Amino acid sequence: MQTEARELIAPDFLALTIGIVVFFVGVLITQRVEFLRRYSIPEPVTGGFVAALVVWAVHILFRTDIGFDMTTRDKLLVIFFATVGVNARLADLAAGGRVLGVLCLVTVAFVFLQDTVGTVGAVLLGMPKAAGVVAGSMSLVGGHGTAIAWGPKIAAEHGFPAAL
Repeated sequence: MQTEARELIAPDFLALTIGIVVFFVGVLITQRVEFLRRYSIPEPVTGGFVAALVVWAVHILFRTDIGFDMTTRDKLLVIFFATVGVNARLADLAAGGRVLGVLCLVTVAFVFLQDTVGTVGAVLLGMPKAAGVVAGSMSLVGGHGTAIAWGPKIAAEHGFPAAL
């Protein structure tokens, strides 16, 4: 007979503190393992992999699920993505020349194309239009970090819990 697993949820401040420790564990391991440095494995990935193994071991050995309050993570992601371009200069863009200009125009065109296709698909599937942006440029251009950062807001404001 199998017993049900217990669940531990790390509150917000503890989750942030654990995240910082996990990052520094990744830094230490990556500095010491040539393979990780040679293939440019980011320190957060190394630390996150170790943390995932620890959480998995706790789950297997103690039948305990570990969860983390992600409130601060979501706020920090939004701040990060809002400030990424703060140091951008038009002179740097001009130095890229015509090729960079064409790349920028193509990127903008694909953002509109992705959102159009995503929104049409969402409407055809009976989903909120915001689901089209989630499936479109938010995750395809912005990446998984942008999707994670904006997911809770879209879920709350547009009634689309799958955005999370």
